[in-house]
Amino acid sequence: YSTDKGQKERKKHNKIHHERIKNDPILKARALQKIKDYYKTEKGKISAAAVKSRRRKGLKLGEPVWNDRKLVKQIFKIRNYLSKRDGTKYDVDHIIPIQGKTRDGYLVSGLQVWYNLIPIKSLSNMIKKTKVPSDSKLNKLPPPNLWISHLKNKFDLPDNLINKNNNLKYD
Repeated sequence: YSTDKGQKERKKHNKIHHERIKNDPILKARALQKIKDYYKTEKGKISAAAVKSRRRKGLKLGEPVWNDRKLVKQIFKIRNYLSKRDGTKYDVDHIIPIQGKTRDGYLVSGLQVWYNLIPIKSLSNMIKKTKVPSDSKLNKLPPPNLWISHLKNKFDLPDNLINKNNNLKYD
């Protein structure tokens, strides 16, 4: 596929293939299992380590100095709680990815800040990848000062899980 025509054909084939997988739950489950199996192999472990290293570097660049790390840790605690409570693995996802594209193909760069993080089921996170939510979904999100209480209500979290001093006033 070294020619332009060959590359276009390959992209077209890949798009059709990915659409089939996306629309068929059985094919989707098989594809996700293949990915999991790959990362258990030696080659997959090396690949994962390289990706994690690049990701850590990107996260450091994406974290502003004014970020409240206590609130970031709070979101990771919520993730751990949800995983235990629901018996399902959760990840902490960036709502606007550190590196991603909008539906129109524009590059975006989210920040590693508490109000850009949300616990999400691992399977959903694998499917989401680096997609940016639509404007209508982003507009429904609460402001940063209400983010932790939004998560508390959304996931029906107990009061003792949320630090009382997280009632921030950012005007």
